[in-house]
Amino acid sequence: MFEHANFPKHTYAGAPPPPACIDGDIRPNRWTSSSRGKGTSVLDCETAVALACFLAPAFRAAQSWSELLDALERTGFWLGFEEDDLVLIQLETGLTLCKCTAIGHSFADLRIKMGKPRVEAGSMRVADNSLCAP
Repeated sequence: MFEHANFPKHTYAGAPPPPACIDGDIRPNRWTSSSRGKGTSVLDCETAVALACFLAPAFRAAQSWSELLDALERTGFWLGFEEDDLVLIQLETGLTLCKCTAIGHSFADLRIKMGKPRVEAGSMRVADNSLCAP
């Protein structure tokens, strides 16, 4: 069903299932069947604001890409690039929800704050910089 999804390579041993997942079955929600496509966001404005508020502490507190990715992963999200856009990916489905600018976080501002991220070749996902050799 999710052959097209690009899930993270590591496992979540011991972690509780995401809130929308019970016994491995994904409950329908706004994020399980819609992808951003060519638009800025798949989200309506109210959902985008709610998501921005929900994720704001993660973006605000992070001092590195690793910290941001860890915080986002705990809430069921990841970052990646599509063309030149930094996008928010829903981990359960692998679908792109929106450009990060749609929830108030431009790549330019994040790059100033945390430097240039490492990007996985092929998947175009932002990678955990702590995994890089010094």
